[in-house]
Amino acid sequence: MRRIVMLLVLLVVPAIAGADEPNEMLTEAKAFFKKFVAMEQAYDARTADLYDDSAVLITDRKYPTGQMKTISIPASTYKPLLRNLMPVMKLRGDWSQYSETTYEIEADKVRIRSTRKSMLKGYSGPHSLLVGRNTAGEWRIFEERAYSQPF
Repeated sequence: MRRIVMLLVLLVVPAIAGADEPNEMLTEAKAFFKKFVAMEQAYDARTADLYDDSAVLITDRKYPTGQMKTISIPASTYKPLLRNLMPVMKLRGDWSQYSETTYEIEADKVRIRSTRKSMLKGYSGPHSLLVGRNTAGEWRIFEERAYSQPF
């Protein structure tokens, strides 16, 4: 009987421990997104540091003619650009509001989907971040997919 109990403990305890892992990932992803939004809305240039060096940013841009163009920017280009643009964005009152946010686990990362509204330009569109831990164990953005419109 003792062996059966020990066997059950060995089989059940790891399964229960593993069950909390997805919830922990989602909790950490929610906290990370909250931090991202707060830093972005505070025009904090360190927002750029939340992007992994391997990250890619993909923007579906709709022009006044109705033409759509997809633009892909590597983090090595985007991060310095974002740092330089933050003061300009602050002067213009250019900020985004996020709503209808959902979280979904994708392998070892979390996909965060929202509707992002440009408060300066007045349009809304889909926004997605793929976040997770980098090799140093820090939460980072690995992919950002957004919708934008020029003035």
